[in-house]
Amino acid sequence: MTRPYHHWTTGELRVLHDHYPTGGVNECMKHLTHVADLSPNKIWKQAKKQGIRFNQQSTRNV
Repeated sequence: MTRPYHHWTTGELRVLHDHYPTGGVNECMKHLTHVADLSPNKIWKQAKKQGIRFNQQSTRNV
């Protein structure tokens, strides 16, 4: 089931941050392609609006 990023709850965004705290949103997205059709930029912007800070610099491979 996919939902637009703006329908994600604060809790869901925080789970992403908690699971990939050092890898940042790019790493998150590598693991979430089956969850939602999002660009890393969109999910980062939504998280930022909800007060969640990702590490933007990290693009390390898993």
